[in-house]
Amino acid sequence: SLGLLSEHLALPAETTTEELLAIVAQLNAREDVDGILVQLPLPPGVDESRVLAAVDPRKDVDGFHPINVGNLTLEREAFVPCTPAGIYELLMRAGVPISGAHACIVGRSHIVGRPLAQLLLQGDATVTICHSRTKNLSEITHDADILIAAVGHIGLIRREHVKPGATVIDVGMNNLTDEAQARELFGERADERIAVIRKRGSTLIGDVHPAEVETVAGRLTPVPGGVGPLTVAMLMKNTVQAARHRRGL
Repeated sequence: SLGLLSEHLALPAETTTEELLAIVAQLNAREDVDGILVQLPLPPGVDESRVLAAVDPRKDVDGFHPINVGNLTLEREAFVPCTPAGIYELLMRAGVPISGAHACIVGRSHIVGRPLAQLLLQGDATVTICHSRTKNLSEITHDADILIAAVGHIGLIRREHVKPGATVIDVGMNNLTDEAQARELFGERADERIAVIRKRGSTLIGDVHPAEVETVAGRLTPVPGGVGPLTVAMLMKNTVQAARHRRGL
């Protein structure tokens, strides 16, 4: 409905950094291209930092160019990475209070954790970032009004990690193949997931233990169907914004 056209450039895994940089340069120069998205992670041996920095910042609809990263930190106009932008939009539209809230992010990636922390700080939340070296994780997360899990670890966030009534955002994207584990994670709703495993070989699950956390959280986003659609929506928003800016609109 937006009238966007897309090109999918599927490259061999053997593509070198220099070859990829040449393709990015071509896309930068094309007047009919408003947005460029480099699908991460890149193959081993490709310099991810060089490739992301080579994208024209005006076409960087993923928000990963150093200029956009810096502008976000400085609270200047910038393309915001799509998943953090989607999470923030979700919180606002759901009426979750951000100003004055304690927001805890489990995960410090440049794709989700760090840019999301910047957005929440700008919304006047008190932000804590936890990671693999954090000690006594549950003691920290249990104090959070807003808890975001984005580490890629099945069932990491359990009942003891969650403050009663807290808003829990599950960003994890993991493939679950074990039927017994599915039954433990989903409880009474496990049959549907087990059927998916038997049909497809795996089912998608986040970082939150759903059967436990849904008994204590005030809100919990599902996986799939929670943050993912909003990530796509924010990508569309960034692309439209890029097109308008490049045309002086």
